[in-house]
Amino acid sequence: MNRMPFIICETTGDWAAILGPLLPPSISLIETRRLDEVWERLQGATAAIVALELTLERADEIQAALRRLGDEFPQTVPMVFSTRSLAAWEEVVREAGAVHFVSSTRRIGEVVDLVRRRAASAIGEALHGNEAPSLEDQILGSLPWGD
Repeated sequence: MNRMPFIICETTGDWAAILGPLLPPSISLIETRRLDEVWERLQGATAAIVALELTLERADEIQAALRRLGDEFPQTVPMVFSTRSLAAWEEVVREAGAVHFVSSTRRIGEVVDLVRRRAASAIGEALHGNEAPSLEDQILGSLPWGD
């Protein structure tokens, strides 16, 4: 089984460090520091999750990137990570295309749940076309030796 890419574009590496040990083996965590690297990593990916770090300095760039993800890579699941001080930006980034917004590492469980659901959905699509995956397929897909 191919592992689904989870691309995190952030300046510090903090989110990736927290998420790495919590992700299922069916996810391949890819850290980037620049948006250019995100576009390179998405080439040829049939499904991916992309998390972008929102900072005030990069707000316009992140909004443009979210729109580009929706236009050029509609199979991706875009989300935004930020700090609590930027929590008011949630509506803005959701309008630009983010499906999820997290402004605190305390809410990391939400991200892990979303990633697990998306991975299970991708496994089901690969095994059964557009049918929803059975519980057995979801469990088998999440096992470490499922690769």
